[in-house]
Amino acid sequence: MSVLYRAAKIAEQAHAGQTDKTGRPYIE
Repeated sequence: MSVLYRAAKIAEQAHAGQTDKTGRPYIE
């Protein structure tokens, strides 16, 4: 598993359910 892939999965879990200022999810 690449470092980039692991970082993306961690970010996805960390930001699950969060939205930006326009109400769109950070991770789609």
